[in-house]
Amino acid sequence: IQGGSTGFTRMGQTWSQPVITTIRLGGYSRKVMIFGGGYDPRHETAGQTFSGEDLGNQIYIVDAFTGEKLWSASGTASDSASVTVSDMKFSIPSSVKAIDTNGDGFTDNLYFGDLGGQLFRIDLDNTAATNASFAKPPQLLLNLNNGAASPRFYEMPAFSVYDYNGTTFAVVSIGSGNRSKPLAQYASGQGYNYDAVYNIYDK
Repeated sequence: IQGGSTGFTRMGQTWSQPVITTIRLGGYSRKVMIFGGGYDPRHETAGQTFSGEDLGNQIYIVDAFTGEKLWSASGTASDSASVTVSDMKFSIPSSVKAIDTNGDGFTDNLYFGDLGGQLFRIDLDNTAATNASFAKPPQLLLNLNNGAASPRFYEMPAFSVYDYNGTTFAVVSIGSGNRSKPLAQYASGQGYNYDAVYNIYDK
């Protein structure tokens, strides 16, 4: 897999360590690699008031043995992605959290953050017959984007499941920070971006 080649034209720096997991596609078990599009070096600047979309604003699912792209999502229409989602504007440098929700051995859900303070979930359909219908478009679960002082999510979210009063729900936890410039101030008058660990109840 080479950034800039067909199907991977807008990959950024490959910070996202691939997650190796198993899906079912077209009735067959497939071993796949799932990874984010990577890091755009323009985030080395302190602020985030960029024009256009970042490099690395994609999620890829590829065959782990052949490198064939099975499915992808992007915020850029020219990426030849399976789905284009307008909210996916920012680099995805982290690994993707893959969850087998029902314990059948196949990944059902993916969670990932981006450098614009957003958190997404992708639902996978392991009964799908075709690549095009295998995954639903990424859903935006959290949007903390506020321009130049937006939190940045560089690391993979954590996932846990709880039972409360007979109701089962998931908690997705993700911490923000500016790995590229930890002490950077943002736009004039905005001061420092105070980072945090965010917990999202996903029911």
